[in-house]
Amino acid sequence: MLKEAGITSPKTHRSVGERRTMRERRAKLGELVQTDASPFDWFGLGMQYALPGFQDEATGDMLGLCEHECLQGYFEAFQVVLPGYGVPLSRSADSIGI
Repeated sequence: MLKEAGITSPKTHRSVGERRTMRERRAKLGELVQTDASPFDWFGLGMQYALPGFQDEATGDMLGLCEHECLQGYFEAFQVVLPGYGVPLSRSADSIGI
């Protein structure tokens, strides 16, 4: 409807051929641990669970998971990471503040 009315977005868009370049993975386990959660029906029960977790950027391995996306849930997942892998050199997250 907006296009038909001649209203365009003020934001610029990438051209069709323009893409982001992928950076190389880190060299060693534990250099960068990414933190995120993805709501999805992971168990096929008709209910979405966020399953927040910690993933090693170098290997892609999941280091720790928990059931609920909240501060306590991230703490529970991190309690698996610390004894199993030690303290990561750095951590990346998109929207949490732990």
